[in-house]
Amino acid sequence: RMATALRDDSWSEVEQQVWYQSAQQIADDENFFHWEMEFPIVFYEQNGERKDNSGFDVVIGNPPWLNAWRMTDKMPKKRNAIRQVFDSSDLLEGHWDLYIPFTIQSLNLCRNGGRHSFILPNLMLTEKYAKNLRRSLLSDHKLESILDFGEKNVFDEVERQSIVYVVDVGGDNTALHELQRCAGTDPFN
Repeated sequence: RMATALRDDSWSEVEQQVWYQSAQQIADDENFFHWEMEFPIVFYEQNGERKDNSGFDVVIGNPPWLNAWRMTDKMPKKRNAIRQVFDSSDLLEGHWDLYIPFTIQSLNLCRNGGRHSFILPNLMLTEKYAKNLRRSLLSDHKLESILDFGEKNVFDEVERQSIVYVVDVGGDNTALHELQRCAGTDPFN
């Protein structure tokens, strides 16, 4: 319906429909973000067909580090909605922290051969809930490097150990991986 309306220049008619207004109100209330609609040039050809190797060249960031217990307590509906979005993925398991679905989504948004890098709690390397995601990073992609800050607190007022990793999405997973440790040095000076 919407695609036809866009082609036929009858979008104003769609905007008057009750279903559209209801969906728009929910989207406004929940601040939905649709990557493919916000960045169509990254995912679609000029003719509207999906690109063969669609996605971003690079996805980098510092996702929220909100832990599972706080999410369960403070925002159970949002946590359940996130679980439903990733229901078909076996990468989201157990009592996961919020950075896990952000990592999964970032990998999904990258094109094959693109790069993905996050700064995360080092729990990503050891927690049971991240096991399948770690396995995917090593078997489905090329993990290029991990920078481990050890005991060094990277952020003021955050008492968690951190890592930064770089992944070649869909890259050759048989290549060697590199682990760097910032032990006894200050990587910021």
